[in-house]
Amino acid sequence: MLNDFDDGGRHSGNYHSGGSLELSDTLYVQSSKDSRFEVWRTPSEIAFRKLRSCIGTSSCSTNQEKVIIVNSMYFRHTLSGETGGEEIFAQSTIVTMANLGYTVIHVEDLQEAVQVYRLLPNLVRIVIVDDWDSFLCWKDKQGCLRTEQNPTGIPGYKVLSFYFWPFPRHPLGPRWVLSPEPYYLQTASESISNTTYLGYSIEESCRKQKYISPDARPSPPQAWVLAKLLSYFVPEKNQFYAWSNEDLDAVAEETGGVLMMAAGSSDNPSAEETEPMPAMPDQSHYVNHGRIGQPLFMQKLAESRAVVGMGLPLISPTPWNALCLGVPYINPVDVWDQNNPEDTSRWRSQHPIAALLPEPYVYNVRKGDRQALIAAFKNAIAHPIQSYIPERMRMKSIETRMAEIVDTDWKAEEQNLAKWCTGPCGCQLPCDADTFSDVY
Repeated sequence: MLNDFDDGGRHSGNYHSGGSLELSDTLYVQSSKDSRFEVWRTPSEIAFRKLRSCIGTSSCSTNQEKVIIVNSMYFRHTLSGETGGEEIFAQSTIVTMANLGYTVIHVEDLQEAVQVYRLLPNLVRIVIVDDWDSFLCWKDKQGCLRTEQNPTGIPGYKVLSFYFWPFPRHPLGPRWVLSPEPYYLQTASESISNTTYLGYSIEESCRKQKYISPDARPSPPQAWVLAKLLSYFVPEKNQFYAWSNEDLDAVAEETGGVLMMAAGSSDNPSAEETEPMPAMPDQSHYVNHGRIGQPLFMQKLAESRAVVGMGLPLISPTPWNALCLGVPYINPVDVWDQNNPEDTSRWRSQHPIAALLPEPYVYNVRKGDRQALIAAFKNAIAHPIQSYIPERMRMKSIETRMAEIVDTDWKAEEQNLAKWCTGPCGCQLPCDADTFSDVY
């Protein structure tokens, strides 16, 4: 076993405050393939130079000598302004790392991750990558993964997968997967998972939008329909979604409410050309804002009396944004025990973590139950809520978990794992290990 703090004399210098440190003036060896990436390269260069300077003068601040390398398209997308679910998770992580004072270096690919790692092998605590890159690094035993033949590569136990879903998408298993939700809380019918819960906070984005008291919200009452695409309303696809246009029309008619949404066309033009026409609710019942920016989205969400889930997208951040703005969430349950519908352990729903909250915060409604959907919206109007953020989703809680992750002895974790598991993905399934059959 290679010693993590002895790279066979291949790295000169003592990488601790007060020691000699010979580093190049430029962090990145080659120019970026995409000029847009300068938005994340420049801050990384600045962080690197500050680290080099503080080490030379023994003036590093708390955690500054703890280096995190990030190779993730979701982080790069976030720094370029995108706001999808994975990007919201990434944005929270970026803020968390900054708050804790770590030196964070963003890279473009695994090759660049290795180049940066070789500059600071003893200071790099973890390397955050997209799930597929954790497998690709394991496959590259000559270039990426540290082995006897590649002693200056990245130790596999330092590589953590940044992954939105509950599956063990890492060669060492779920412990090495950073998750946005506490998937260990899910019911048995969902995918219970012991991934490492980092989580994300929506406090910053939520607080940018002023809370609107229920009596100050628009009349007639508005329901925000969580539909990203117009294809959600294609009749041929109704089996994939919780509510038909007739169901939504009934909600509007029974409650006098208005349906609001931001449904756009597919990002895949070829798919859009062959897509059947959507069957939208009656034109008098809804307003579709199309693709809108985050500020307007949060404003319209804050004006609503409830968010109506459509079954997809799964585990979206929108219900948490809604609850923070004082807007209840109607969560469609897609699967249940026909003989015992109230047995929550057999449920599968759009947001299984939000499903654990009680009314009046979250209303769990079985797919296709039109009357229950109408009743849920009426109850949401009759029983308004104040702003609600689970304690685990507050920034201080996330900072605590992040610090624990960075300070974990991952080498010891791998050694403990090896005592009982010799299979792929920490002996956990499903993990698509067959896609990377030459990893092990």
